[in-house]
Amino acid sequence: MKFFSHPRLALGFVFVCVCLGAPLSRAADSDEQILANFQVESARLKREVHEAGEDMAKVADLQKQMQALIKEVMGKVSPKSRTAFEVSLQVINPLMDGGIVYTEALQKYMDASGFDYTSATSTKIIDRRLEELAKLEKLNEGLLKRAISLETDIEAVLKASKMSAGEQASFLKGFQSSMNGRIGAMRAVRTLDARLYVEVRGIYGQLREQLGKWAVKEDVLTFEDDAQATIYNSRIERINVIAERQEVAQRRALDVK
Repeated sequence: MKFFSHPRLALGFVFVCVCLGAPLSRAADSDEQILANFQVESARLKREVHEAGEDMAKVADLQKQMQALIKEVMGKVSPKSRTAFEVSLQVINPLMDGGIVYTEALQKYMDASGFDYTSATSTKIIDRRLEELAKLEKLNEGLLKRAISLETDIEAVLKASKMSAGEQASFLKGFQSSMNGRIGAMRAVRTLDARLYVEVRGIYGQLREQLGKWAVKEDVLTFEDDAQATIYNSRIERINVIAERQEVAQRRALDVK
């Protein structure tokens, strides 16, 4: 019996939500240094989450450390920078508990599907899963088109603003990563179109969420029929292409022209 599991996308759903940090800084450190250190620790933890694989106990432990890290930063930065930090956390809040969400989603799917995980040989059930993947693929393509179309909107807002080139770059940095550019995130909310900022972040969040849901479904499927496995793998490849195109579109949207 063949078993197909693709944890990369599932991890993609999880890693954006979990960060770890050692004690960040001395009391004398500036806000910029505190947030820069936070960024470094976040990047390091991204790698650790990848290495953890599907060890959800470890992921849960990292989430606790993430909460402690956030509390530490909130206690050290000035009120002005704290506002930027809070804004960034609010924007990505739906993704903050990724490990827990992933575990719960998997359990709900297993409970509700009525699927026999010890003998996944029913053509009817497999066909239904393939139909679900096809619908999800279409949804992801629609979200991707929305994300790409917003590139011109972002450029228009920046051109219409009175921000300098450096300020625009700072804004786009805040846009690029949930753990980067706190000052840029604050400027986005205070001096630009806040709805546009939240909308774009929301679209990318939806894409990650949908890919995560798809990965949950994928991880519980097994096949005995080579033809069905081939069809399923073709879907996997197409979804992977969509994910890669989304990443490219995001980078394009965030480039300073």
